Amino acid sequence: MEKVGSLAEQVNSQLSHSNTAAKVVHEISPVLLEQSTSEGLKSAYRGYRNAIVTGVKIRIPYILQSVIYALIFQTPSEIKKVRFVIKQMFHHSKNLASFVAIYKLITYICRNYLNVRNGLDALLAGFVGGSIAFGESKGISGAVNNQIVLYLFARGIDGGLKALATKGYIPEIMDISTPNGFRLFAGFSLALVLYLTDHQPRALKSGFMSTMKYLYHESNDGTMSVPINFAPFVTFITICLLLGYWFPQFRLENVLQRVDDAMTWENIKEFMSSFF
Repeated sequence: MEKVGSLAEQVNSQLSHSNTAAKVVHEISPVLLEQSTSEGLKSAYRGYRNAIVTGVKIRIPYILQSVIYALIFQTPSEIKKVRFVIKQMFHHSKNLASFVAIYKLITYICRNYLNVRNGLDALLAGFVGGSIAFGESKGISGAVNNQIVLYLFARGIDGGLKALATKGYIPEIMDISTPNGFRLFAGFSLALVLYLTDHQPRALKSGFMSTMKYLYHESNDGTMSVPINFAPFVTFITICLLLGYWFPQFRLENVLQRVDDAMTWENIKEFMSSFF
């Protein structure tokens, strides 16, 4: 009986491994299995279509926001901004769609005709597609590309460090998805930016550098008063910082949580009814 039980356990173990393997194959099969020419072209088209939809979804909220501002303020600058963000939406969708289509076509060729796989296909297609679709650095398209590429670079660093830490190539503390890893990453990022601010300011974008000047250079002298429009915010945050150190209930996150809990629809209606 013991032998039968042992045999059953081995069979169950093998079935479990087989199911796991099948699951893994199912998860990665879309990028590894052979595709016919028809399926490869269909896949590229579907990716192209989905990219346009994604670009529109990402930019629509900014368009709605700018339209609301234009209706409220009715200034030429706000109306100009509406036109600008609409153009951004079309450039975002076009560039992203171009990249996805190029990427899918190149990976199809690599996997089905050149036998280039195991990640090299993704690296090659990503480099070629990225340099073509997102390589423009001038005009509205360039502004959109700058936002996308910097965002993707940050995501790539995040994922790359996590993957290297998972495989044991770098210490786990360098995985920025962990609390200690992110703290180190935050320290390194701010150290680099502040070094450039003080010693290599021309290396930073002018718009970003103007903010850094306001924070770190213009605060070296001048008035000690707080702009009247921002006085409530400065006072509130300062009180939370000072009292929150000794009294947890005054920490910013705890105060905001209590305010958030109190802002129910019933309480808002009750508050509004007191005025009408």
